[in-house]
Amino acid sequence: MAVKKVSSLRVSGPVSSLDEAARVLLFSGCFSPETPALRSGSEARRDDRIAAAENELLSLIPEGFADPEGERIPDEGIDDVLAEAATYTRRLRALNDRASATEKMIAGLRESEETLSHFADADLDVARLSRMEFTSFATGVLPTASYETIPSLRESEKIQVVKCSESSGSTWVTVLFPKGREDAVWAFLSGLGFEPVSLPAEITSVRDALASVRERIGSLGGVVTDNETARAELFAAEGDRIGKVIRTLSDARLLGEITRCAVVGADGFVLSGWVPKSEGDGIVKALAKAGVEAAVAEPDSGAENVPVILKNPRVFRPFEFFVNMFGTPSYGEIDPTPFVAITYILLFGIMFGDLGQGLLVSVVGYLMWRIKKMELGRILIRCGVSSAFFGLVYGSVFGFEHVLDPLYHALFGLEEKPIEVMAPATAGTIIYAAVGIGVALVVLAMILNCFVAARRRDWGSLLFGPNGLPGLVFYGAVVWGLVSSIMLGSSPFSVPYIIFLIVLPLVLIYLREPLTALVTRSGEKTEWGGYLAQSFFELFESVLSYVTNTMSFLRVGAFVLVHAGMMTVVFTLAGMTSGFGWWLIVVIGNIVVAAIEGLLVGIQVLRLEFYEMFSRFYEGGGVPFTPVRGGRRDK
Repeated sequence: MAVKKVSSLRVSGPVSSLDEAARVLLFSGCFSPETPALRSGSEARRDDRIAAAENELLSLIPEGFADPEGERIPDEGIDDVLAEAATYTRRLRALNDRASATEKMIAGLRESEETLSHFADADLDVARLSRMEFTSFATGVLPTASYETIPSLRESEKIQVVKCSESSGSTWVTVLFPKGREDAVWAFLSGLGFEPVSLPAEITSVRDALASVRERIGSLGGVVTDNETARAELFAAEGDRIGKVIRTLSDARLLGEITRCAVVGADGFVLSGWVPKSEGDGIVKALAKAGVEAAVAEPDSGAENVPVILKNPRVFRPFEFFVNMFGTPSYGEIDPTPFVAITYILLFGIMFGDLGQGLLVSVVGYLMWRIKKMELGRILIRCGVSSAFFGLVYGSVFGFEHVLDPLYHALFGLEEKPIEVMAPATAGTIIYAAVGIGVALVVLAMILNCFVAARRRDWGSLLFGPNGLPGLVFYGAVVWGLVSSIMLGSSPFSVPYIIFLIVLPLVLIYLREPLTALVTRSGEKTEWGGYLAQSFFELFESVLSYVTNTMSFLRVGAFVLVHAGMMTVVFTLAGMTSGFGWWLIVVIGNIVVAAIEGLLVGIQVLRLEFYEMFSRFYEGGGVPFTPVRGGRRDK
């Protein structure tokens, strides 16, 4: 649980060497400027031009096309590169606009084709129908069931209905009726569910119009093909150059970010920032070759602006997502990622123990990561494996509680699974175990706090804090006393035990402020009137937190029982049917239970991490290390 060491870097030299020094730092990929860039009006406009040109060109090329490790354009001014970028942008946008307009036209023609196809068999002459003197007409679609009722009604309504086509429960029709009866006919048709469909008034033959539309679609398809060919030919012929332009623009933008962080004067420039300690010497040597002086130094103890690089094994790395949600650790803190990873995986598996559903969660997590690149997916992969493991312990596979009994018999000689979750005696044991897990994790969190406080020389937190040594002693003494009295039948609550292990730690916590001032010799004076009252309520809150934090872990045992209970409900519902219905309910029930319980367990475990454990040892007020990264520098 370590934060990677960083060093402060100070670079100085003549102003003429600033750009080359910035290039060295950019292509090192591990330099984080200490101060934000200060831009004048002209610099801001130039930066905006470069960023806009880069972003616009990137929006017009395939994703991943401009590999940052590729070559750059050498020995050309940025204005020339911007002009070249504008040329490529115009050419690509013209191709895109043409493709977009063509696709829009094809989509409209497809709609016309579908409409006309429903009336093609009748081959209506819409223009002639529109010129009739005494008869009106309407084209549209009716539900087939309504169309079949029309023969008995149309005589009384004096209408004639011509069927044009029928498909999927709908019938397309042409309705003829005397002029002057429009209101009555429309009311009649609306009652039948009639939906009008408009046909162009100039059509003399629907079949000919349909053929013309299809011919137009075919010709536009050729345009699409030609456009795609032109685009492919452009990238084949000039793709390398386009990539160089984009990378050069990116470098120019990033170099500007670095150079404007420098303090420039008549005698030269000074540029400060941060680099990983392991890279410091190499960067200093590279800067020396560029004609500038550079020096690295250890950051001051307790400095608040030191950026943090998290350093974790690959198996724990996905859980940095949760740590960063709470806050990046400060440079003097420990990185709690391994602690979070181990405890989160274990608690998730305990609370959601099912071999089949656990593997399902892992598969879903894998797909989330591979397809959507969601960080949460990698966490679910590990949590699903934990659920599957504890499912083996509980003997649960998609809610089937005894399907693994032959395995237990073959491996351990047992007649059935070792843990029957829903048995009354087991339920009590699970609750006690959940509280025990809570006690262990709360104690571990306080031990971590003691370690962090000792390393940071925060003697007040270590010697007098509610999560320091007195809190650890008080909490341990009370827990051991209760366990010994209730479960072992032997009470350790003697007078010395109470005075030295319970009362004295509380007194130290109560007098934390003046005792800290005494130990550190800070000379701070305590306003006793307000302090005694305030400290009493803070002490009360601390003691209450020991109880509430421990009891919060009851939810661990509760969810073990909830899973078994929910699957019991699923199989009870399935038992009301048979055959295919039984399997359908079991499958749907498993999916619903896995989704709901996976979500709830994930949230509840995260809550335990943040509120019951993090609150005791972790502050998370650090600054993440954000280097200005460039690609490969061409030699």
